[in-house]
Amino acid sequence: MSALLLILLSAVLVNAVVAVGPVRWRPFVAIDAAYDSAQAVSLASLVVLPAAVVANWALAKFVLEAFRLDYLRTPLFVAVLLIATAGSEALLRSTTRLDPQQPGFTLLMTANAAALGTSFLAQAHMPTLLEAALFAVGATLGLIVLLLAFVSMHERLRAADTPAIFRGAPLALVTAGLMALGLMGFAGIVQK
Repeated sequence: MSALLLILLSAVLVNAVVAVGPVRWRPFVAIDAAYDSAQAVSLASLVVLPAAVVANWALAKFVLEAFRLDYLRTPLFVAVLLIATAGSEALLRSTTRLDPQQPGFTLLMTANAAALGTSFLAQAHMPTLLEAALFAVGATLGLIVLLLAFVSMHERLRAADTPAIFRGAPLALVTAGLMALGLMGFAGIVQK
């Protein structure tokens, strides 16, 4: 049980698979605020990422390795990600007020390096399906925390009184670098 907790903690704090900046375009119709859009992307990621990682792990372990087709891993992982994205889009349309915009939503979810990177990491380092699923959920939670933190930071920086030379991207990059250094401080928590 403690190993599973360490996997979850590691995926949330240490292995932040991707650090995403604020969303500049709208993947959802009828959502104007950046923070609301980030929450919607977080909800979609909570569906897509674990589903894709678990399916990719199972296919890699039970099909690709069994038939020695490891060279097909990347195209298979991308295809599964496309299927998971289509399923999450249908789920979001039927169960929430969110209306995913085409092709923005599909591009956002399939171009998300978190899903593909987490699939590769889970397949390479997690020996069981439960550990891969827990790692996927942890990576998704880490992605959500970073996404909401960056969007909040972006909103605050837009209203901040900063020198003209630091406005926009320079201050956002410096702040993102400081946040990355802060996350690196958690690297010693999980010992292998």
